[in-house]
Amino acid sequence: MKSKTLNKAGYFRRFQTFAMNRMVPFSATEKDGLSYWRARILFAIIFSAVLIGSFALGPTIAMLVKEKIWGLLIFDIVIYLIGIGLLFSRRPRYEIRVSIVLLIFYAVGLVVIITVGPLSGGPAWLFAFAVLSGVLLGSKAVIMALTVNAATLTTIGLLINAGLFGQRFPFFNTMEVMIAAGVNFMLLNTIAAISVAVLVKGLVLAHQKESDLTGTLERERSHLIKTKKELELEVAERMQTEEELRESEKKFRDLMESLPVGVIVSSPEGQVLEANLTTLKIFGYDSKEEYLKIPAFAHYYDKRERERFIELHKEGLAKDFETQFIRKDGTVFWGTLTSLSKTTATGETQYFNVFQDITERKRVEEALRESDGRYRNILESVEEGYFEVDIAGNFTFFNNSLCKILGYPKDEMMGMNNRQYADKENTKKLYQTFNKVYKTGKPEKGFDWEIIRKDGTKRYIEASVSLLKDAGDKPIGFRGIVRDVTERMKAEGALRESEGRYRNIFENIQDVYYETTLEGIILEISPSIENASRYKRKELIGKSVYDFYTNPEEREELLKAVLVSGKVDNFEIHLTDKDGSQHLFELNVTLHRDQKGNPIKLIGSMRDISERKRLEARLRQSQKMETVGALAGGIAHEFNNILGTIIGNTQLAIGDVPEGNRAKDCLKEIQTASLRAKNVVRQI
Repeated sequence: MKSKTLNKAGYFRRFQTFAMNRMVPFSATEKDGLSYWRARILFAIIFSAVLIGSFALGPTIAMLVKEKIWGLLIFDIVIYLIGIGLLFSRRPRYEIRVSIVLLIFYAVGLVVIITVGPLSGGPAWLFAFAVLSGVLLGSKAVIMALTVNAATLTTIGLLINAGLFGQRFPFFNTMEVMIAAGVNFMLLNTIAAISVAVLVKGLVLAHQKESDLTGTLERERSHLIKTKKELELEVAERMQTEEELRESEKKFRDLMESLPVGVIVSSPEGQVLEANLTTLKIFGYDSKEEYLKIPAFAHYYDKRERERFIELHKEGLAKDFETQFIRKDGTVFWGTLTSLSKTTATGETQYFNVFQDITERKRVEEALRESDGRYRNILESVEEGYFEVDIAGNFTFFNNSLCKILGYPKDEMMGMNNRQYADKENTKKLYQTFNKVYKTGKPEKGFDWEIIRKDGTKRYIEASVSLLKDAGDKPIGFRGIVRDVTERMKAEGALRESEGRYRNIFENIQDVYYETTLEGIILEISPSIENASRYKRKELIGKSVYDFYTNPEEREELLKAVLVSGKVDNFEIHLTDKDGSQHLFELNVTLHRDQKGNPIKLIGSMRDISERKRLEARLRQSQKMETVGALAGGIAHEFNNILGTIIGNTQLAIGDVPEGNRAKDCLKEIQTASLRAKNVVRQI
């Protein structure tokens, strides 16, 4: 039985927590106890109203339906539903829920007073409205609630006195009675509501002080815990530091012994206190005990250098000090020494010296100086200009040849920028080229631009430029070679002009120009071949010229003549065009040789003389006909003279021969034949 009761209590507490968390966030109730109790009071009011209302709602509805008081019925149902909504809804904030509850209290009281009368339970609801305002919202809400109650009672009293309603309320039959009742009600309501509000405010202040005290104690506790942890951590760190110090000293000694440079610890008087194995090896000692007996200053080759080193050390400049030292066997070598002073825990001053044998480096530096000297001699002797510029394009190094090319003295050129010896267009061209080299890291070769010499003359130069980097592979500038190509540019211009003229002639001449290998492969041929052979020029390049010869004997005769004499003029040969028609060409061929005199190709020109040959044949035929005609004319003239004599004499003879004589008939026949012969001669 007890277990069931506990289970029911547990269910109720879980439901209470559920409803309160919907009224006020859990985080707010955790931080502020007043918020928790206000939410709990609000829950108790709403829960009680809903619970008790559930028992009273049935009889009330039955009564109101029986009495047909529909307005009050709807009002009661709406109020009950609002109570359930406030209990379970998630959305309204605490202040809105409280405002709705207080508004319900006020509305119920007002409705009861209007319906039943001032002596009903209505004033109690208004009384509770003001008191709960102080409990749930505070002092400002109390003043507002009391003001609303006073205004409400005054308004109701005025309405009753005016006779607008309340005639059935006999107790309030005079204004004095109503005022007395209202004043007493408001006095009690004010005392109760303000007392509750003051009590709540006092509880708030007490709770705030308690919270502040709790916070202070919690901060002090946290501070003490933190201090304790810091002390424990400090002790642990000290223990760890001591262990690390011991480990560091061991590592330092191991490192000191393994360093490739000599390390010497000495006193200000020059006594060697510690030295690593590299130091013993450099100076040629077999044991550390033997080396520690020798003063540190005893190894200087020049005693004056020792004094100079001491002075530099006093000034704090004893870094990378170079001088000569003596080994145990008496040999002299170059070394570099860096020294730092330190104070030990006992207050003693010690020198920490780092020593290095630089004999090999000195040898390399000397070789480098010699190499640099040769390099500079080469740069000064070449005709090409050499330059080095920084990233901005300012000269940092150059040879004399560059000075001659630009026409500036050496002192003026140092630091000069390309903008000072080139126009805007060429400066832009230079910038684009240098920027490309900077971005890609690849050299740029054989680009040219125009410069303006100091005397104002313009020259063309050709340059190659590459990126200049430091030891860390970081770009620091550019270097390059330049040469004056003005004369070459002029020659190239003249050559281009000449080639242009040649190309114009090549493309417009009527004769066909060609080049072939010794085997007859066509290397080049002029466009005029298209009219002569109906082949496209590109169809013939790469083909054998021998494929177009009609007579192989003519081809062999031509090749033999060219190889023997080196040149053949006006050689006639028959060739076939694209349609298969034969053409007669006149060739001029020259054998072209290389610089060693070896024959390499054939160069020549040819002309289609087929039409010319036909015209020559017709001319010869015409001349023959003219000759024949002249001959025929002469013969006809002679025959005509002879026939004239015959015809004349025959006519005379016919007149002399009598009629009937047979001879006369013969003479007539001769006359007729002579006349016919005369007509034939006229036709010739």
